[in-house]
Amino acid sequence: MRVWVGLMLLGGLTGALWALGPGECVQGDCQEGQGQMRYESGATYEGSFQQGHPSGQGVYAHPGGIHYEGSFQQGHFHGEGVLTSEDGRSYSGSFEEGAFHGYGEYRWPDGAIYTGEFDEGHFHEGVLQYPDGTRRHFTPED
Repeated sequence: MRVWVGLMLLGGLTGALWALGPGECVQGDCQEGQGQMRYESGATYEGSFQQGHPSGQGVYAHPGGIHYEGSFQQGHFHGEGVLTSEDGRSYSGSFEEGAFHGYGEYRWPDGAIYTGEFDEGHFHEGVLQYPDGTRRHFTPED
C-alpha cells in the first residue's frame, strides 16, 4: 500500500503554475528575466522566468495561504523548495514536476513528522513519527 501525501494535502495545489490560468505581468520581464506575475486567482509569483514560465528561483503565494519558495522549472515546483500552508502543514525538500520526489520532510500541525524519501508524492523510504513518539517505518515495498 502506497501512502500518498502529495500537494493535495496543501490545499489542492497542483504544483504547476500554468494550471492557474492566465496571468498578468505586473513588474519586470516575465518572458526571459526577473519579474512578477499575478494570476486571476489572486496568486502571485515573483522570480526568474524562461520562455514565459517560472523557471529558476522564485516565490509563489496563493491567497488561500499556500506559500512556496524555491526552484521552478517550466512552471512547476522542481528542485529544492519549501511549501507551507496556512494551517501549519509544511514540506521542505525535493520536488519533481510539482510532486514531492526525493528526500524531504513533511510536518503536520499536530507535531507528526515524516522524514525520508518520497516517490511521486508518496512516502517511499523513511520514518513517520507521531506526536506520541511512536514511529512507522516505510520501505519501497509498502
